[in-house]
Amino acid sequence: MAIIEKSKQNRFKINPIEVLVASTLGVVLVQSLYQLLYQGPIDPSSSALVPMKAKPTSEGRKVASAEPSPLLNVHINCAKGSEAITQASRARIQGELCGRKTSEEGAKLSSATITNASNQFVATIFAQNDSNYFSTDYIPLSQGQNKIHVEFSYIGDSKPYSQDLLITKN
Repeated sequence: MAIIEKSKQNRFKINPIEVLVASTLGVVLVQSLYQLLYQGPIDPSSSALVPMKAKPTSEGRKVASAEPSPLLNVHINCAKGSEAITQASRARIQGELCGRKTSEEGAKLSSATITNASNQFVATIFAQNDSNYFSTDYIPLSQGQNKIHVEFSYIGDSKPYSQDLLITKN
């Protein structure tokens, strides 16, 4: 029986490390509550913040970069001999599907090709027969003159419509 009573006595002893941790947490809690209840409101202007040097409401707007757009959008109509001068590296061509008479509502586009003769790039064409409109992806331009050949063929029409466009890249 002496062994049983000795183990009961050791069972309820206090560990000094646990007391130290619990008292530290208690002090931190009491300090936080004191600061919350009895300290005045904290000033929102910090000494680390400095006033802005720029005045966005009174200064004029400045362009971030003077670089030209690397992309060019060219809208063509059915007139022959369109020209453009640019510094862009790529061009997208948009316009009407030419060569189809307005009275021929049933005439459908059978093929369309747009080719840059200077670098032999063949553009992807997005044609909309119902709205009589087309657009291409961006065509890479070579330095100097870029002769772009546009050709549309329609079902039931033996002669394709062709047009040339000249884009000069500086």
